[in-house]
Amino acid sequence: MLPRGFFGRALVIVAVPLVLLQLILAAIFYEEHWEEVGRQLAFQFANQISSISKQIVVTPQEADAIISQSEAAFNVQLRYEPGATLDGAFAHPASSYLDYALERMLGRRLDYPYRYDTRSRDEAVEVKVGLPSGVLSVIAPIEHVSSSTTNIFISLMIMSSVLAFVLAVYFLRQQVLPLRAVARAAEHFGRGDTHTPLVVRGATEVRRVAQEFLTMRDRIRGQIEQRTEFLAGVSHDLRTLVTRLRLQLELLGDNEDRNSMKADLDEMEHMIESYLAFAQGEGEEAPDNVDLAELLGGLVDRFDDGSGRIEFRSSEPVHARVRAGAVRRAISNLLENSLRQGRQLEVSLTQEKDGAHIVIDDDGPGIRPERREEAFKPFRQLGGGTRSGGTGLGLTIARDIARSHGGEIELGDSPAGGLRALFRIPL
Repeated sequence: MLPRGFFGRALVIVAVPLVLLQLILAAIFYEEHWEEVGRQLAFQFANQISSISKQIVVTPQEADAIISQSEAAFNVQLRYEPGATLDGAFAHPASSYLDYALERMLGRRLDYPYRYDTRSRDEAVEVKVGLPSGVLSVIAPIEHVSSSTTNIFISLMIMSSVLAFVLAVYFLRQQVLPLRAVARAAEHFGRGDTHTPLVVRGATEVRRVAQEFLTMRDRIRGQIEQRTEFLAGVSHDLRTLVTRLRLQLELLGDNEDRNSMKADLDEMEHMIESYLAFAQGEGEEAPDNVDLAELLGGLVDRFDDGSGRIEFRSSEPVHARVRAGAVRRAISNLLENSLRQGRQLEVSLTQEKDGAHIVIDDDGPGIRPERREEAFKPFRQLGGGTRSGGTGLGLTIARDIARSHGGEIELGDSPAGGLRALFRIPL
């Protein structure tokens, strides 16, 4: 199963062919070189033993001289035991290529019974030959029957593979780093941070991705700024008209119609202020490292005002990189909605795996599950169709702020019997 990450997959693409290539080279080396060299060495060793054996059989009285000369010539240890007989102490089944090679070559070259031992001695092989007049023992270094270049070749092959793998890891990592930088910039942009630096570097394709992302980010940022300026301008013009209407209204006499119109103007001005504050906050504020517990505690103190309607619980400070003013505005909207609907509020802050969770529970009438998504639409009232003092933009603005930080707002049932609002922000 392939790794999920690009770096892991690229590493597998490099490592698997490298390992297969080394295995193929090892097999070729074994078949074409090591096995052939082993056969030749075993054949030469068998010839040496055969020559010594024949000389001792022909002239047993000169066995000591033959052994002395052969030890010097062949670099082996020889011992001749006149009158001894060959036993089966060395007999064991062939289990390695060395055993098979010795078995085959000794069987071809020797005319007498023999036993061999490749296990009892370190780095040496012993052969005993049963001659008519006694037993000849031959002890030779393992190099006489096995090529020492095999270990050298295998070691070099392993070292070269490790070196190639390390170099591949290094260069692949250098190729992946620009992609990670693009992903990090995209993540920050999704959380509302439009100024995260991104250096265009790497391969041509990666540079193109980074450049296209920067172009897209600038385009989206320009559209947001244009929308913000438009909303701010419209809100400012509308506020000017409301102020003019308010001045004209003051010229009217004090009657019931005047008071009703004044209440409508107050509500309209409050709505315009919400537009203007939201537009200005989104357009100007930069993200910063904020202690959410401190921010939330300040809001609770301001909204509770000593009435005891809000209970706040937070076990420890929770820091997040957010736009403090925007988050403060979103939580304020949620608190205002809950205070209008319920008598008592419970506010809690916890740090979870998916981010910081700000939970607001009230004991109001709540919202039916099928209407909760509708509550996020502009100009919808939490309490149904009747006006309850809000503009109908509180949840809309709060969700926009949460999503601009890469988070979300979810509505659910409160243990207190009313509505639960969960404001989640990634850390």
